[in-house]
Amino acid sequence: MSDETRLNNHKDAVFREKIKSDRASLYPEGLMLEFSSICNLRCELCPAGSKEADDHRGVMSDILFNDIVREIKPFLYSGILINGQGEPLTDPNFISKINTLKENDITVKTLFTNGTLLKRFAEEIVESGIILTIAIGIEGATQETYEKYRRGGRLCDVIEGIRFINEKKKEKNTKIPRIQINTVVFRSNEDEIEHIREMAMLLDANFSLKSSWFLSAIMGEIKVDSKTLEWLPKDKNMWAYPVKETENGDIVIDINHPLRYRGCHWQYRNTFIRYNGEIYTCDCDQTHSFLRMGQLSYPDTGIREIWNNDAYREHRRKINTDITSHPFCRVCPRFFGRVRFSKSKQT
Repeated sequence: MSDETRLNNHKDAVFREKIKSDRASLYPEGLMLEFSSICNLRCELCPAGSKEADDHRGVMSDILFNDIVREIKPFLYSGILINGQGEPLTDPNFISKINTLKENDITVKTLFTNGTLLKRFAEEIVESGIILTIAIGIEGATQETYEKYRRGGRLCDVIEGIRFINEKKKEKNTKIPRIQINTVVFRSNEDEIEHIREMAMLLDANFSLKSSWFLSAIMGEIKVDSKTLEWLPKDKNMWAYPVKETENGDIVIDINHPLRYRGCHWQYRNTFIRYNGEIYTCDCDQTHSFLRMGQLSYPDTGIREIWNNDAYREHRRKINTDITSHPFCRVCPRFFGRVRFSKSKQT
């Protein structure tokens, strides 16, 4: 298969999204892979960091990973994202998987990580030359603020890992992987945002500021839970959703607010594969119930069999006709409300 196959699959995906077909292209043009659902931190507002998530933990096997790569390689136009509900660097075979992607000429667009384990993998990551961006979540300019959200983490480990990446890039005379620091605004850190931005500049990193999400929303609920209310910043402009108060005093997401649906290309362009081979439309479903489209079971059931199965086609029809009827996507943290990004880039 040639680059022409990838390009044709991409063009077909764009066309089918434009006409709002319930049937997508032959394959997704990009993938998000969950190497590991295990996390070394216990972040607040993160279901993966709670004890309740213990039943959903594991690492993607090399056998499953190799089957996925073998099937999708000819059609990948936009590469892969490494993300999910855990920390990918907890996968003991992380570098082996990266090397397999390199051997198959597959690019990693973004590796999402908390950065605490970055130093031990820095040299091999830079050496691979296939990871374009490393996105690191940092919610504090001081250890005191940082650990309020990222429980169990040390800010100094993250900074050391970034510096080590930068050193290896200079040694190899390469500009990749680029470092991007992502910061979600909470009440705990809203007074330190400019300090975090300055820290990013000193680390030669891009900086991205994101409005505060609601834990209840990523669980498919419109009522804002009490824990989220404790974490939301004082500046309501930095809340990810418009809200309203009900007659009984509950704070709920205003799903009929005019700042609503901005479109979803994921249902036509990408899919999310969990560590155990479950396929979801995206990684937003923290309940493991709303967006599950099928289960990989090679050699009988691959990505192609699931990508346009009855569940996926019904999902596309519902999204395209009446998004408010979807029990989860109506409060999608990625495509609804006032999700704001303020970016600063290094030259």
